[in-house]
Amino acid sequence: MPEQVSSSDFKRRWLPALGLVAAGVVLVGGWFLYSETRTSSPAAAASVPVPAVGVRPVVKKGVSESFEFVGHIKAVDKVDLRARVEGFLEKRLFVEGQFVKAGDLLYQIEKVQYEALVDQAKANLNQAEANLNYTKIVSPVDGVVIDKKIEPGQTVAGSQFQTPELFVVVPNMDKEIYVVAAVDEADIALIELAKRSNQPVHFTVDSSPDDLFEGKIVQIRMDSTTTQNVVTYPVVVSAPNPDLKLKPGMTASVTFQVRSTQDVLRIPNAALRYFPPRDLVRLEDRAIIENKIATVEADESTATRRSAEEKAELRRKRNRRHVWVVDGDKLRAVEVVVGLSNNQHTELVSGDLQEGDKLVTGIQAK
Repeated sequence: MPEQVSSSDFKRRWLPALGLVAAGVVLVGGWFLYSETRTSSPAAAASVPVPAVGVRPVVKKGVSESFEFVGHIKAVDKVDLRARVEGFLEKRLFVEGQFVKAGDLLYQIEKVQYEALVDQAKANLNQAEANLNYTKIVSPVDGVVIDKKIEPGQTVAGSQFQTPELFVVVPNMDKEIYVVAAVDEADIALIELAKRSNQPVHFTVDSSPDDLFEGKIVQIRMDSTTTQNVVTYPVVVSAPNPDLKLKPGMTASVTFQVRSTQDVLRIPNAALRYFPPRDLVRLEDRAIIENKIATVEADESTATRRSAEEKAELRRKRNRRHVWVVDGDKLRAVEVVVGLSNNQHTELVSGDLQEGDKLVTGIQAK
C-alpha cells in the first residue's frame, strides 16, 4: 500500500522548498522592473531620437459593431380601398400625392338606388317596431270590460286587413250610457221639437223598478227600420250612470217630454172624453150632440177617402172641443181650445172656465 503522509509531515518536508521558489520569483521580477525603468528614463530617451508620428487621444466612449446591406424603402402600412357596392362612378375628389384624412370622401358612386333601399329599410324597421309594440294588447280607454272573445293559449291570426276581436270595453260607462228608443214616424216631429227645446226624457228598467232615470235627447238618426209596415226611427238618449245600474242590453220604458207649461188651467181628460145623452143636455146645446153624431158617422165612412189637406184640417180642429158643466137640471156645453196633453190632463188654452169649475166626467150609478 502507498505510504500515507500526514499534514504535519507535509509542512516539515515541503515548506522550506516552497519558500525558496517564492524568493526566486521575487528576484526575477525585481530585475525586470529595474531594467524597464532604466530604458524609459529621460536620459535613455535623449539618447534615441523619436520620429514624427500621428497621434490620437484615447477617449472613453462606447464601441459598436455594424454591418452594411442593400435595402428598399417601404410604407409602414398600406390600406387598399375597394367598393362594397356596384354602381356608376359619379366623381373623384382626390388625386395621387394629395393628403387625406380619415373620413374624407374620395369617390362618389351614384346613390339614388341605395337611397331608395335605405328608405325601404327604414319603413320596414318602423313597421317591425310597430308590430313589436302591437304584441301588447292594452286598453285605449278607461272603462269596463263587458265581453272577451278569446282565451289564453289560443293563437291570434291578425293581419293588416283583418284583426280578431279580443275584448269589448265600454268607456266611461259610469259617466254616460245611451238608451236607443224606436220612435214611430208619426211622432218623430214631436221628438225633434223636444230635442230643440232640450226637454228631459224619463225611463225605467225592469231591474230597478223603483228608480226613475232621466236623460236627454242627443241624436235622432236617419236610418229607419220597417217592421210589419210600421216605420220607426232610432232616437238616442244620453243618461248618467253613476251606480252602474244601467247595463248594455237592458230594455227601457222611455217617456219623452215634448213640451211643458207651467201655471196653466188643466182639464181632466175624462171630461174631454165624456159624451152625454141627448136628453140630459139643455135645448140650446143639443145641436152639438147631433153634429157630433153626424161627424162621427161621416168620419167612419170617409176616413179612407180624405185628402192630405182634409186630414191636416181635421187635426187642427181637434184642438177645439166641448166639455160639460151642470146648469140647473141639465148639462151645458162649454167650448174650449186645448193645448198640451198627457195621460191624465190637457192644457186649457182658451174657454169660459175658471179655476175650481166642476166638469162632468160621467154619470154616477144610482
